[in-house]
Amino acid sequence: MGKAVKISLAILLIAACSNAQSIERSNNMEAGISAASSFTYTGINSYLLLDARLGRHDLYAGPKIVLSDSYLPYKAIMGYDVGYNFFALTNARLSALVNLDYQISYYDPYNPNKVDIANRKNAINELFLSLGINYRLSRKSRFSVGLNLGTGVFLEKYYDVMELNKNITPG
Repeated sequence: MGKAVKISLAILLIAACSNAQSIERSNNMEAGISAASSFTYTGINSYLLLDARLGRHDLYAGPKIVLSDSYLPYKAIMGYDVGYNFFALTNARLSALVNLDYQISYYDPYNPNKVDIANRKNAINELFLSLGINYRLSRKSRFSVGLNLGTGVFLEKYYDVMELNKNITPG
């Protein structure tokens, strides 16, 4: 089993052991841990997120790991995810939401000739706006399944080891 698959399974296990969402409630505020996955410009990603919800507003942040291969060989495929959900419509089991999400992924530069690059990293910044739905498995359940569809932009910063300079590509 690959390293990325093992890490993803560990993320899902941690989220399941934490009872998936709610850890603490006080005055309509909920805090918890959740696991998520997505398909973005960087590929297939897996997340372990800490989230806090107050009424219709939800903030989340946590580490991410990129599970898919890039167009160049790389290692150190970790990053961060921060986002905001606004739950526009909710009932006991179904919610409709608007999501704003920022992600950054760090990569070691492709360096087949072992040029000294002083620990420089490549980075891909992604910003997304999406609409989504969440479905609770039962009225009292903390487990839910969701789907978000949207659009976004990215900014790729990479180090060219042949020319020894930093390049920026927007998209």
